[in-house]
Amino acid sequence: MQIMRWSLVLFALLASPVWAQDSDSVQLRNDCRQAVQILTSGHPTPHEEWALTVIHRCGSEGGAALASALRNARASTDTDYLSQLSARARWLRDGTFLNAALEVAGDKAATAQARLESFVVLLYALRLAGDPVSGVPIFSQELSSPLNPASGLPTGSCSTSRFSTGAVKPAEGAPLPGNYRDQISALGRRIFRDASEPLALRSAAFCLY
Repeated sequence: MQIMRWSLVLFALLASPVWAQDSDSVQLRNDCRQAVQILTSGHPTPHEEWALTVIHRCGSEGGAALASALRNARASTDTDYLSQLSARARWLRDGTFLNAALEVAGDKAATAQARLESFVVLLYALRLAGDPVSGVPIFSQELSSPLNPASGLPTGSCSTSRFSTGAVKPAEGAPLPGNYRDQISALGRRIFRDASEPLALRSAAFCLY
């Protein structure tokens, strides 16, 4: 009887982490389902801030939701929301999200704020590929700078003044395109060289290549 009692105790101790893990997994799936619904609704909701704290843990579904949210916000001037949206790229590397950022960044019909925060998404894709990581976190207000009259080049730092050990790696969603670096660089050159683009965007685009 004593042996049986200790066997039951041992079984309970060993099984507890498994039950907890299953419970956490179910909770995360439910949270992700709700966060995806919130971010893809196409209009602001009171729970958007909560959804943005969860969505980077949701893999490719999270990346698709972020891509949808960024496209829906292309006409937005809400810098707080847009910066929260772009900051998710620090914690989730996702090809669908990156493609949406390429699209919005190059869209002259989108607001300057939406395009600038799309630059941030693209820069995270570039900078988080290395370890250790420099220039993370990225702040959009540090990307634009005056042009040097002599060289015609931006005078700013491109938000590279910080340094991270890369100890916390971003989660992986859908794979990034194989040529994503070339796509980002080509977009940056095109915008920087286009005199019809706003100067703030042109100087920020220089940071992409």
